[in-house]
Amino acid sequence: MLRPGGRFVFSVNVPEPGWGWVALRSLHGILQTRQPARYVKNSLRMLRYGAWLTRESRRGRFHYLPIDVIVHKLAQSGFGAISHRLSYARQAYLIRCVRPAS
Repeated sequence: MLRPGGRFVFSVNVPEPGWGWVALRSLHGILQTRQPARYVKNSLRMLRYGAWLTRESRRGRFHYLPIDVIVHKLAQSGFGAISHRLSYARQAYLIRCVRPAS
């Protein structure tokens, strides 16, 4: 339940996300951590999970919709003031909308 006038903020992957870009954008973090081996292990785990997400979306398990379709569906659902932008490594949309006051 979202109260009237409440904000709904969420993120969703772009269609066919490039998990390699996420890994590249995260590389500088290895220089800032006290546990570089753990950092690399978590990075590889994230890449493996991203590959699984992409594989499963191609099989039809997940649907990464284009942003115009998402905006249209939100508007049809009664949300207003819909705004969006690309987030980290340009591989996800950050979407914000407002439930109109009754």
